Amino acid sequence: MNLRAATTSRICFWYAGESESCCDHFYFSIDGTTSLQREGSFTSWTEFCTDVAPGVHDFKWRYTKDSSVHTGWDGFWIDDVMLFTDRAETCDDGNTTGGDGCSPICTEEVCGSGYVDPGEECDDGNTIDADACTSACRRARCGDGYVNVSPTGDGFESGGLARLPWSVGSGTNGWSVLDLPATAHGGRDVLASGNAGLHSTTSYAELSLTAGTGGQICFWYRGSSESSYDYFRFRVDGAEQLSRSGSYTTWTNFCYAVAAGAHTYRWEYSKDGSVNSGEDRYMIDDLQLPPSLEACDDGNTTPGDGCDEFCRLE
Repeated sequence: MNLRAATTSRICFWYAGESESCCDHFYFSIDGTTSLQREGSFTSWTEFCTDVAPGVHDFKWRYTKDSSVHTGWDGFWIDDVMLFTDRAETCDDGNTTGGDGCSPICTEEVCGSGYVDPGEECDDGNTIDADACTSACRRARCGDGYVNVSPTGDGFESGGLARLPWSVGSGTNGWSVLDLPATAHGGRDVLASGNAGLHSTTSYAELSLTAGTGGQICFWYRGSSESSYDYFRFRVDGAEQLSRSGSYTTWTNFCYAVAAGAHTYRWEYSKDGSVNSGEDRYMIDDLQLPPSLEACDDGNTTPGDGCDEFCRLE
């Protein structure tokens, strides 16, 4: 059980049980440290209480057995678990639900409480501006005046690749933004491979970015190719995470979890030495990336002032 104690608190519970006295054990631990250990006969309900420091804690009850012998009940039970706080109530709205202005421990919720209250966009339990939720409990975004991690993505609706530091192959071996309003997953533009009909070639589009936090890269893809010979592939840091060949003419979403840090994402379309089938290309749309660390943030999204509209140094 994982709980947050806002102030110095006290956890209490009742326990009863019976086990092989030498070898089968009942444990209660807080954050991995044993606070109570019992073995043998405790068939009458007994209360146990211990103090808890402010913060988030993991409370765990365990029963472990050795390799032989069963004695008595061969188990332990707990009941009436209570976490008491030393702080007097500052509110009581008749429930113990967080995020409604009055916390589960009956204290007024403010930005940084860890609960998303009315009027807040986020609340990550702190008032640090350099993360994905600002000290005003607003989601970090380019132009908010704080150099932080902010959502990153590309729907290609600008008609080009200026939004992110894309690298694409040259000429027909590169990927490019195409205006395909009847085909696009969202809006009218997509990023598509460019080597249709060019045998023994590979076209690519690549991004190198630093994820400010762990998260997922997600995108939609579609296309068709000579099955088992011409392939669409997606790689993260050189490792293949997705491979498709044949007909995928319905938009499909793909997501992959990445840790915080620098990553290179690469989309490829590779053709063998002969035969063209179907559209002979693949395309992606509505790319979403883990929040990235801004290089600058001057409180606006106006280019030409040293920090561009995507919070990159000019």
